Amino acid sequence: MLFRSDTVSAGGNFPTTPTSSVQFCYSTSSLTSCSGGGNTTIATASTATFSDGSNYAETATLTGLTPSTTYYFMVSATQAGSVFYSVVSTFTTGGPTLSTSAATSVADGSATLNGTVSSGGYATSSIAFCYSTSSLTSCSGGGSKTSINASTVSILASDSTTYSVTASPTGLSLNTKYYFILCAKQSTSTVCSSSTTFTTAGPTLSTSAATSVAGTTATLNGSVNPNSYSTTLRFCYSTNSNISSCNSAT
Repeated sequence: MLFRSDTVSAGGNFPTTPTSSVQFCYSTSSLTSCSGGGNTTIATASTATFSDGSNYAETATLTGLTPSTTYYFMVSATQAGSVFYSVVSTFTTGGPTLSTSAATSVADGSATLNGTVSSGGYATSSIAFCYSTSSLTSCSGGGSKTSINASTVSILASDSTTYSVTASPTGLSLNTKYYFILCAKQSTSTVCSSSTTFTTAGPTLSTSAATSVAGTTATLNGSVNPNSYSTTLRFCYSTNSNISSCNSAT
């Protein structure tokens, strides 16, 4: 079934008058037409023109696709100034399969990152975790991202094993939320898992109401659980209600 672009109504059998510009278009985003640019790509169909009422099996061979990616595609044709489109179908390219799971052995400045990777029948290399205090979807782009090699760094295409991999970054900040992903290189592309988070450990602190408040004096009160970490304590105070650290306080 084909639909005409200017009416978006059923077009029935394809027109019997000469037809040209039969083509596929595909994209990593949902699409409703073959125009509009963006990340939509055009591929010429195997039958470029026809003029009878027969059904033609159309094909187009695509190259240079991104591994482990879902693509949307449709076929279109032009006849007498009108453009007709098929319904949209999808396919997902092959490639490595990667996932992350909860971090373990989380301490004040370290943690063990965990994940799994399988080649999916493709040679896979440069397997590494990336972590950051900001949300991330890839290991590229610099910024606050840090990369650390996984315990398994490459897999042959013929190896069908699913590997459990780990990495143990150190020097992490206390009481800080981190995001991490697992990435691997396949041919000329890099595939990454979705992200998982963990929060490093550290002392737990709280304040309670000040007492003995007088004209120029007061007693500040609080509690601390060092959680087995060596801890140096101090109160910070200010006339600024936005105080959030001791860097600019008294």
